[in-house]
Amino acid sequence: MFRFENLWVDHPGFLDLVKSVWNTEVNATNSATRISAKFKLLRAALKKWSKKLSNLNNLLKKCNCTLEVLDALEEHRPLFTQEYNFRKILKAHILRLLRYRKEYWKKRYTVRWTKLGDEGTKFFHAAATERYRINTITIYQSRH
Repeated sequence: MFRFENLWVDHPGFLDLVKSVWNTEVNATNSATRISAKFKLLRAALKKWSKKLSNLNNLLKKCNCTLEVLDALEEHRPLFTQEYNFRKILKAHILRLLRYRKEYWKKRYTVRWTKLGDEGTKFFHAAATERYRINTITIYQSRH
């Protein structure tokens, strides 16, 4: 199964990967089979590339820990200009990561019956995972 994640587009190296895969030569007789083969190659390359990306939740934890250190430092003394600017950049990065996580769960599960603010709870994450398991089709191969 292949699922394209919108956050990949913002990741460094994504466009280079797409360009390199798209510019590869494909032996095909007509343009339809050529573009189909290129899409298959791109899908395989993106699946392999995405496994090397960092885990979003771990990255959020590390960023939040760094932000807590800066906040604790700010309680003792005023932050230097560089520290203040780093804190500002870090907060913007955390907000971007949170948007990515929200988008991920929104893609994975359609919530039609919740109230505003309930869509980010652990219950709905579990429901999304359960729905994903139910919607998958297992293939049994015969042993003939």
